[in-house]
Amino acid sequence: MKKFILPLLLILTVGMLAAVESEPSEVVGYVKYDCYNGFNYIALPMGDLTTAEAIGNQYLPNISSIAKWISTSQSWTSINYDPDFGEWDGSIPVENGDVIVMVASVGFDFYSLGNPIENIIYDINPGYNYISVPLNRSDILNAETIGNEIGNISTVSVWSNLNQSWTTISFDVDFGEWDGTLSVNIGDVVVLYGSTTTSWPSRSIVNPVRDAKSDIRK
Repeated sequence: MKKFILPLLLILTVGMLAAVESEPSEVVGYVKYDCYNGFNYIALPMGDLTTAEAIGNQYLPNISSIAKWISTSQSWTSINYDPDFGEWDGSIPVENGDVIVMVASVGFDFYSLGNPIENIIYDINPGYNYISVPLNRSDILNAETIGNEIGNISTVSVWSNLNQSWTTISFDVDFGEWDGTLSVNIGDVVVLYGSTTTSWPSRSIVNPVRDAKSDIRK
């Protein structure tokens, strides 16, 4: 997965072709997720799409279903694409920061595009919580750092779209430490199992996004 902040060259190119003299006024970024045949967990760290099916429409006919975890009810909500009717059998609202899983029959690259300046705050509920590493937290190098910041987290997991598998570590209360480490980067999807209600990141530990013209890869 690659992540960049870059000038919106497409607008500049279109403007040149249209003989528009004004410079592009916005700097945007993208996060690229490599997706494969099977289950593909992606995050929406930026962008303006408001429904999961609007995302899935970009990859038809290679997407058959999309799901989103609702941490408050500890349940999945999902929709399926009906090729006979040429439509989805429902709708799932999404917003910046949400994590969704798409079932694909072939591989593709998913791009989350938009303004990276906005901070994302997650509501953490007892049970499983699907989140992503915020773009303004390049200081986070491993998943257990997230667990330590939130507190009362017993397990953290990271999904690999390529390997179609989870890697999980657990917190050992007797030794006061994690039984392993999971490397993460900004934009990565992480699943936490917690016992309390809180929010993360707290505003006291939110770091400012770097210069919007810089490369935001580690």
